[in-house]
Amino acid sequence: MLTSVGICYLHIGRLEDAVQEFKKVLNRNPNDILAAIRLVAAYSLLGRKEDASAAAAEVLRLNPKFSISRIAKSWAYKNDSDRDFELNALRLAGLPE
Repeated sequence: MLTSVGICYLHIGRLEDAVQEFKKVLNRNPNDILAAIRLVAAYSLLGRKEDASAAAAEVLRLNPKFSISRIAKSWAYKNDSDRDFELNALRLAGLPE
């Protein structure tokens, strides 16, 4: 549930709130890959490059085969622009295509 709240915050521009929600999820479940991915996006959108890089490294630790193209296929959004908003943030953080 907190991941969903964080995603909502991400999309309405409340990026610091999104970070806090994703951190709450990860404190409860450090292996939650979706929260970890979204944390990368939030840091990236905030321009916090070092935090985004560290979070991206954690995503790759959790899933060494992670790729943006693979996650793009699994994320169902009504509007492609909403999905692309997050994917572009992941690209900015340097996650593999």
